[in-house]
Amino acid sequence: MLAGDTLWIGSDAGLLLLPPGGASPIRPGAAAAEPRLSRPIRAIAHSDSIVAIADADEVFRMTIRGGRLLPRLSAVDFRIVGGISALAIDANTIWVGGPNGVLIVSRATNLSMFLPAVAGVRARVRDIQLSAEHGWIATEAGVVRLIRMPDGMVR
Repeated sequence: MLAGDTLWIGSDAGLLLLPPGGASPIRPGAAAAEPRLSRPIRAIAHSDSIVAIADADEVFRMTIRGGRLLPRLSAVDFRIVGGISALAIDANTIWVGGPNGVLIVSRATNLSMFLPAVAGVRARVRDIQLSAEHGWIATEAGVVRLIRMPDGMVR
């Protein structure tokens, strides 16, 4: 994923960065402070000044400029989705998908909402796309569109 002037790479070897003019990817300094960033990365997304990185069970947030690791969202249990397979972030929310459903987390309050069966469909979430008005969830069974409220959560 390209954010700013750097390519952020989620790989089986963990999080890697390819800075401008770089010949090969490097491990960010934040990976030393958070060893789980050296484990396989399942999804990566960005919005405004933040990059969200997911391994199988956790979402990490880093600043785009400087690559500073932000505090953990310790009140949120991302394991509820059953293994993260999709991730999206915008100015209001972080959306995390897996075989058990979708978890939506407010960036302002850290409150979360779990949708165990998206519109009655129980199928592995493959991708998530966000617009101001809608959250689009691609599953193995098809695509579901959810209406978002002004705070980014769903009705």
